[in-house]
Amino acid sequence: MIINPVIKEIPFPITSLDAFAFIKGQPYPFFLDSSFDLKGLGRYSFLGHSPYKIIRSKGRTVEVETFFGSYRYQGNVFDFINEELKRFTVETSSLIPLLLGGVGYFSYDLLHLLEEIPSNTVDDIGLPECHIAFYDTSIAFDHHEDKGYVISITENKVDEVMETLRNLATNSVGAYCNTPLQTTSNFTKEDYIKAIRKAKEYISAGDIYQVNLSQRFSTEIDISPYDLYLRLREASPAPFSAYLDFGKAAILSSSPERFLKIDGSYVETRPIKGTRPRGKTLGEDEELKKELAQSDKDRAEHIMIVDLERNDLGRVCKYGSVK
Repeated sequence: MIINPVIKEIPFPITSLDAFAFIKGQPYPFFLDSSFDLKGLGRYSFLGHSPYKIIRSKGRTVEVETFFGSYRYQGNVFDFINEELKRFTVETSSLIPLLLGGVGYFSYDLLHLLEEIPSNTVDDIGLPECHIAFYDTSIAFDHHEDKGYVISITENKVDEVMETLRNLATNSVGAYCNTPLQTTSNFTKEDYIKAIRKAKEYISAGDIYQVNLSQRFSTEIDISPYDLYLRLREASPAPFSAYLDFGKAAILSSSPERFLKIDGSYVETRPIKGTRPRGKTLGEDEELKKELAQSDKDRAEHIMIVDLERNDLGRVCKYGSVK
């Protein structure tokens, strides 16, 4: 089915954060937030709520939720997502990169649908491995042009959302709690050092040449995911941030790095490696920036991740086309 969405420019001043204050209380809200324009990468922000279909999975058990009920199937969740995407083709002259479609997350454990790798982990969170919601109405903000748009499959829905935003335009998002958080790790310091030593042994033996040795930090909070996201947004603005509230859990993220961009048959990845703390002055910032740029270790790490991603693209792209 070919869809020509209705797109209307918002004719009054309102920010993406104002709109976020509205959608955060609706079913399954999302906010793909560009709160910091890093070299032109943070041009657009997108919001939406009340999806018409949700696909979630655990292993090979796939649950599809619609207005008419929930249904369970056995299979590969990627096949279900592909079938849903094939049902609709959006045709428009608009340059807005995301109009309607699926928003959600893919977890690391989905690799077992693609690769024969042993699974030795313990699922102590119980979240779906994949959770994708499909939306037929959205709100888009073009920060370069300072314009906002409401997009939907029907004009009535566009007008309904527009009226809601008009009522919000004069209201602020409000204050949020600023209570310090106490975090705990799933590693002791001693166990973490042991894991580092083990990783070095694997590298020396030639078994691996990189390892993502991560740890989970947990805390208890007395504020909403929405308030917590506002704190994250203020402390770490980024061109690729996200707030996904799927009811039983919310995903909050902030990243300067765009993993993949697909435009027609063109695929691009932009890996980032190497960090330094911020300085207390602009002068200290500049010195730390130079130190990072001149670091042999960080340059080597970046070259390695570029090579890894080039190999990954080589598995799905036309041979010889990856540059």
